[in-house]
Amino acid sequence: MKISDLKLKKIYLLVLIAIEVIIAIIYFNKLRSRPDIFIELPVFEARSELGTVYEDGFHFDYDKGELVTSRDTAYPLNLKVKIPKGAYKFTLRYRAAAASKVGLYSPSDPDAIECDEIGLSHIYNEVSVNMMVIRDVEDADLYFKYCGFQDFTIEGASIESSDHDIRPRLIFFIFVCFLVDLLAFLIINKKLYSSEHFIPLSVCIFFALLASIPLFSNYLPLFDDYAFSYLKIEGIKDGLLDGQFPVRLHPYSLLEYGYAPAYFYPDLFIYIPGILRLAGFSLMDSFRFFMLLVNIATGLIAYYSLCRVIKDRLAATVGSILYIFSIYRIFDIYRRGAMGEYLAMIFLPLIIAGMYGILCSDKEGKDFKSSYVLLTLGMSALIYSHVLSLEMTGIFLLLLCVFMIRSLIDPHRFKMILKAALWTLLLTAAFFIPFIDMLRRDLYKVFTDTPYSAAANALHLSNFISCFIIPASEYRPGENFSGDFSYGIILLLGIPVYILVYFLKLRSNKEVSKKNGRTWYFILVCALLALIALFLSSALFPWRSIESSEGILKTLLCMVQFPWRYLSVATAFGLFPICAIIVFISEELKRRSLWEKKKILLYGFIFAIVILTLLPVLVYFKQIPSLVVHQRFYDSYGVRDLRGTGMGEYEPAAFRDVDVDRTLIELQSMMDPEGYAEHERDGTLLDIQNLESSGSKLSMVVINTAPKERILYLPRLYYYGYMVSNVFDNEDGLVPELFETDKGMIGLKIPPGYFNGIHIEYKEPMVYRIPELISLISLFVFAFTCINSDFISRIKKKLKKEVEERTSTEFYSGQ
Repeated sequence: MKISDLKLKKIYLLVLIAIEVIIAIIYFNKLRSRPDIFIELPVFEARSELGTVYEDGFHFDYDKGELVTSRDTAYPLNLKVKIPKGAYKFTLRYRAAAASKVGLYSPSDPDAIECDEIGLSHIYNEVSVNMMVIRDVEDADLYFKYCGFQDFTIEGASIESSDHDIRPRLIFFIFVCFLVDLLAFLIINKKLYSSEHFIPLSVCIFFALLASIPLFSNYLPLFDDYAFSYLKIEGIKDGLLDGQFPVRLHPYSLLEYGYAPAYFYPDLFIYIPGILRLAGFSLMDSFRFFMLLVNIATGLIAYYSLCRVIKDRLAATVGSILYIFSIYRIFDIYRRGAMGEYLAMIFLPLIIAGMYGILCSDKEGKDFKSSYVLLTLGMSALIYSHVLSLEMTGIFLLLLCVFMIRSLIDPHRFKMILKAALWTLLLTAAFFIPFIDMLRRDLYKVFTDTPYSAAANALHLSNFISCFIIPASEYRPGENFSGDFSYGIILLLGIPVYILVYFLKLRSNKEVSKKNGRTWYFILVCALLALIALFLSSALFPWRSIESSEGILKTLLCMVQFPWRYLSVATAFGLFPICAIIVFISEELKRRSLWEKKKILLYGFIFAIVILTLLPVLVYFKQIPSLVVHQRFYDSYGVRDLRGTGMGEYEPAAFRDVDVDRTLIELQSMMDPEGYAEHERDGTLLDIQNLESSGSKLSMVVINTAPKERILYLPRLYYYGYMVSNVFDNEDGLVPELFETDKGMIGLKIPPGYFNGIHIEYKEPMVYRIPELISLISLFVFAFTCINSDFISRIKKKLKKEVEERTSTEFYSGQ
């Protein structure tokens, strides 16, 4: 390459970057120079169907006989306020003693105002949320929803300009510029089209975007496990702001009682949307971007994994499309909201490719030497995604080893599996050691005996024959999903067809067997494992007998709760046979010199299976708006109202959700009516002053002048890791003792004569920092060995040569 050409390319890139910088300066200067706007909403002019305007604001009084029978009925205040386009902070001043919500909207243009519906806790009297007005509105209005038997008053509401949208816009602009610069670099250096994988990867990304169409609506679905997914994203953001890393406790969940799901549900990948929330993106945009990445990663990893096994780009591309649009994966995303499961499905093909590399590839080739890397990455990512998927995958990997026992007994291959297992244990110690320790403590709700019947949730023959997901009109909220989806007719037919092809054609062809015999047999095993997974998911398996039995078999199989979960494993293994059929047809045409004449038949076959895969999913996409509850989440308050923990998994075992939404004062009065005084009267009661709360932290002044120990009950769920300390050093040696009460909440034993400030804070136990450090160090070492594998190999060879030469010299010297 000429130096002048190199300089010219650099100039092109520098000019492009300079243009981007100029555009950024102009654009963000325009954003910052927006006029300041402050609007006091005319609450005192409200004209609602219910309620009365008094001197202190809009008032709803149950005592006057006004009863709202539904918490979902919205009553507008008919304010009709003009709000220009822009970013704002909405502040509401209120008094609420029962379930109530408030929202801001435009009756004539409902999508113009992006603002959460705010649940009002009676613990506070003011709330502020970020909002966006994306178009000028002429008739903005407040509405309220109320369901209860006590007073509710809106004392005032205001809107003022905010710059909360500038940071996310800047980040988005930088991200787009990075993509443009990368694309320009590849085009200028002619690296874009030179890669043989460019077109297949582009196709995978295109279909991943196609699978993301439902994300680009003006709402988020709220059904099944969606609430828990959104709460985990918000919990990570709140935990980071609380000073935790990694985030173990979500401080504002369960109406600020706190919830610690991170010890039990892996959340590594959820840090992506959590950090976007921290950067200022709305929950909706954070979730959409995350799901877009999930779909793209699913397609790209499936393509790479299939290429490692099938070694055919066309077949791998088709396989990635089938995987992206597999019915169970789509149903997991857009109906169940099962975040852990669809994250786990990203890595299942990579695990299979890693096992193939270890058990089938040439021991002297690069594929064999790097195969443990694939298996390690796949298994580690799986563990950090979903525990139940790990259990299911582990069962089928054991079956795979049984089918491939002749390869497994090879010491070199067995050593590779052990190597991958060791690296996986080291890389995932940060999760599974705290997880096991928390379960060992037996302080939290663990539902080993699932309330769901496995037999009732098994699939029937109609599920496997059907191509389509059940129509929207036939959904039965609250019932099981056993009739709601299918495996997919293409994947289902691919399994028996490949088995027939293998035994009728491939096995008997000595030339084919000699060249790719291991590969074809491995894919046969994949087909058999897919059949076993389908059998486990179906009503043909004796689920009722297993459920009525006792022992390890019941624990292993029934812990997954729903047999149809085995479809995730069946989908991953079922990919390989259908791709192998495409390769077989292609090779047969080429071997018989019919490629030019008959290749149109292959392309027609591919087109048909792609269309039959896409069709039911696209029909389902059209139905989605009528399937799910529509919800718009822009800030924290909208999502924090959600209960989101299902049956209360991994809450403290004694907690029954009866005391949620009580202030510390109310809780204390309820738990110990004679033991608390807001103002000290006779010197015998516990006195609490200057209460401050932020995240997991609580601070207050506590006085116990009684001659005996008193108990202070705190509105926080008890989790191992909460710590208590004195604010002041009185040198009296009196320190409160923190313990779990019989309600599953935090209690403090206040010694007699105590007069001090108390600070309570959640901090991850130091003992859990050790496995985190192990995983972090292991990650750096693992990355170094992978990146510098050739360098390390050369060092090993050099050391081996030196040892051999030294041994030889010593031998001859001895002679």
